[in-house]
Amino acid sequence: MAEPKPILNPCLINTLEELIPIVDWLVFYGGIRPPHQPAVYMAVHGQLAGKNRGISFLTIVANPEDPNAHSHIIDIHTIGRAAFHVMCPRGQSLKDVLESSAIRKVLFDVRRASNALYALYDIKLVGVLDLQLMENAGRRTREAREFLSSLPECVEELIPEKQQRDEWGLSRYKGERLWNPYKGGVYTALNARPACEEILAFCASEVAYLPALFSKWFSGVARLRRLIDGESHKRAVECQQADYRVDNVDDSQRPLSPWSVDQNNLLDRLTEVRH
Repeated sequence: MAEPKPILNPCLINTLEELIPIVDWLVFYGGIRPPHQPAVYMAVHGQLAGKNRGISFLTIVANPEDPNAHSHIIDIHTIGRAAFHVMCPRGQSLKDVLESSAIRKVLFDVRRASNALYALYDIKLVGVLDLQLMENAGRRTREAREFLSSLPECVEELIPEKQQRDEWGLSRYKGERLWNPYKGGVYTALNARPACEEILAFCASEVAYLPALFSKWFSGVARLRRLIDGESHKRAVECQQADYRVDNVDDSQRPLSPWSVDQNNLLDRLTEVRH
């Protein structure tokens, strides 16, 4: 088995002039992708809960098949609301991309991203595939599907080489110890400018293996696509409700999977067919 290739070479985008051609590319690329194929892999970074919450960075990867692909780290804190509303030559904005059901966005655990984009910028994130749900749906038994896995758990299982796993984990640790209050950091570190290399490396690490995870899991859950799409959409939309409390997303505990009894029965039947 070939080693999974991460998307490295992060590129910081902190001006509208730099952002406009990227949005233009997303609109074009999203329009030519086959149905149900991802156009954008993304993650949102910031203080996404509490009274002082805000989005600091939006990190995206498009066209990961390109050998020279890299992640674009969009500096929302610096550019501000204009990042979502500036029009590209094709007549659309980043907000249009995020709200398009035709342009498929892939995230790992969509909840905080969807809530923050809606609450702070009135962006209704749709057209999403939640990799956290995709991974869970592929498990063989409902007992194995009871809890959802974290991104680090999935990446560590994906990468066979210890050195590669350690490098990814170290890049996350160096960033988190600066901004994550639960690891000795402070949220304000995300908004310090110029952004330090450790913070940018953390942002890049959040999307580096999303394309590889999608490729690993997709063939095994192709028959479950409609179910996963539906639950991903439901999860994103629920987080846009006025009574949704993002503070209830507890990172210290493994979240329960969302499958109903009927959905688990369906997953059990399809698992028997696959295995």
